[in-house]
Amino acid sequence: MKKYIQKLVNSKLFFNMVENEIESVLHCLSANVKSYKKGEYIFNVGDTIENIALIIMGNIHLEKEDFLGNKTILSHISENDIFGASYYYNNEPISFNIISSSDSIIMFLNIKKAFDMSYRCCPLNIKISKNFIDIILRKNRTITKKIEHISQRTIRNKLVSYLSEEAFRNNSNSFYIKFNRQQLADYLCIDRSALSNELSKMRNEGILNFSKNYFELNNKFNSLNF
Repeated sequence: MKKYIQKLVNSKLFFNMVENEIESVLHCLSANVKSYKKGEYIFNVGDTIENIALIIMGNIHLEKEDFLGNKTILSHISENDIFGASYYYNNEPISFNIISSSDSIIMFLNIKKAFDMSYRCCPLNIKISKNFIDIILRKNRTITKKIEHISQRTIRNKLVSYLSEEAFRNNSNSFYIKFNRQQLADYLCIDRSALSNELSKMRNEGILNFSKNYFELNNKFNSLNF
């Protein structure tokens, strides 16, 4: 575990903790590490999540597939972030797949011990549990943002909502997004061809430029209303 500790300093789960504290917490929370290949399933529909998972390297997607095989990306989770937080406590079966979207290394932690006041081995319970709650609150805000995007009535408005948020997050009108074209369509719950057509129209109208997952928002973009 020691080889991962320096990297874990950047995780919000270990915010305001030094390396020897992190090492103590990893032992306390029974940490174990697994590696996954791109496209490999970490959890499947119907599985239960007994431990939270922290991404040491790579990215994962939470994907929902309907009866006809249509996929929706519920969430994209990147390095130093966690997943499984909403399901680990009651062992409730998940209704989606969790897939490694790149080669990844994931650490699993028994976070229940951080909230168990009778479990005295770790003097850092309060600090780690506070960080965990802060992450949950942040994730709730992320979910709210996605609802704002997909609730827009038109494809253009969904794109404007999403790209505006990415520009704000990056503090720039030029940025890379975390999705390829199909993944963006799945995330915004729209058809890929319709998405590509709308992006082409917006480029022809001088609203934006793009190349793969790189976007530049022009002045016309700022005048759009939705």
